[in-house]
Amino acid sequence: MKMPEEQNRILTDSVDLFFRYGIKSITMDDIAKELGISKKTLYKYVSNKRDLVEQGIKAKFEQVTFTLKGFANSVDNAIDELFAIDKYFDEMMRETHPAVMFQLSKYYPETFKWLDHAKDEFVLDITRANLNIGIKQGLYRPDLNVEYISYIYMAHTNLMEGGTNVPQEICESPEFHKHHLIYHIRGIGSEKGLYYLNNKLNTK
Repeated sequence: MKMPEEQNRILTDSVDLFFRYGIKSITMDDIAKELGISKKTLYKYVSNKRDLVEQGIKAKFEQVTFTLKGFANSVDNAIDELFAIDKYFDEMMRETHPAVMFQLSKYYPETFKWLDHAKDEFVLDITRANLNIGIKQGLYRPDLNVEYISYIYMAHTNLMEGGTNVPQEICESPEFHKHHLIYHIRGIGSEKGLYYLNNKLNTK
């Protein structure tokens, strides 16, 4: 059953506030005030802050993945899709409080675990689709093992989120993400794909 529009807006807008200011520092009073609603309206859809975080993260994840899936139909080819996704995440990172994922894992571990699993599955699915399209378009090498490359890309994506010896300021750098993207495309690109990539980089 489709979620009521008001409920979806409250949930996703609340998560936007959490990501901008940090989960710990935002109260239910803050949310009601920032969204211009009464606490009665807020509690119509959630029972407490924990419930709001859980429902909100799931609603926001659905919103984000819907947007990402749409890029495949709004760009010219598989390489452009990867650049569109990268740009979208760069913009999200600029608006995200640096401690938000740590706070989510510490105070809401079950929701963090759900998000981590859902994210991995989505990255695998969208990478598989991108690889298959790129191969059909002649931009990626036809001999690629789509399943293996999808898992490699997912693993690289997870490493870039921190938790390793890579300094946090590097993990959060848009330039770091851009180099990761170029590294990925150069590893899978056909002669046609690499030619397209080089032209794209030279005209940016």
